[in-house]
Amino acid sequence: RDSAPKASAADLSDTTFGTHGEPRNLVTGFAGCSGNKKMFSPGAENGLVDGVLELFLDREIIYVGGWRTVYNWTKERLAEIGFPTDQTYNHLIFVLPYLGDGQFGFAGIALGRDSLYNDGYGSNWSVLMHEMGHNIGLGHSGEGSDRYGDHTCLMGSPYPKDKHMCYNAPKSWATGWYRDRHVNIKVGPRPRYLDLISLDSYLGGRATEGYQYVIARLYAKVASSPHSTNWAYWLMYNRATGLNKGVKEYPNLVT
Repeated sequence: RDSAPKASAADLSDTTFGTHGEPRNLVTGFAGCSGNKKMFSPGAENGLVDGVLELFLDREIIYVGGWRTVYNWTKERLAEIGFPTDQTYNHLIFVLPYLGDGQFGFAGIALGRDSLYNDGYGSNWSVLMHEMGHNIGLGHSGEGSDRYGDHTCLMGSPYPKDKHMCYNAPKSWATGWYRDRHVNIKVGPRPRYLDLISLDSYLGGRATEGYQYVIARLYAKVASSPHSTNWAYWLMYNRATGLNKGVKEYPNLVT
């Protein structure tokens, strides 16, 4: 009651789908990073306007037990009005008013469909890219003991204001967006020389030679008693240009 997200429905539609001219939104973010292989569009019908439905709950929601309680109430209300929460839409984004719990957002790490945002974070480009990354199957990108510590990747916790960043080497490999420029290399005693091109070069059509790669996967099987160990490292050229010009950690290095 008497509580709503700070952003209007039109603003949320703009930051998610670019319906009112916002150039860097969820749609252009995924289209850019994937080379147009991962595309989103606003849902239609069932009360949606430019992909957004305004839903009213006749409840007190502040300090009621956090986002999960309000999320469940929201799903119940959608069922009451006949809004389909099955497979009619590929993804459902829930932007809630401030709940008083400081929760950034929620999305399943597995191949889920829903993502939940606490107020203003629902119009934050990098938070949208991070949480929707979970919903397409990506986990967090960590460094050391910090599971969000990889700031070369949107699956860490970079939250860049300039909105120009993509995903790191293992996450990008998992998406398969650049698989025509993947290379698997078994580590051995002899040196191997690679020509790693930047993501910007690849997306700009400048991968012209067969020996040019976007991501290299180095792997080995180490025999030991009583078990053998398999390991792998993924590498890419983290050049800070074009779509990746906002990267804050290890720019212009192989990471």
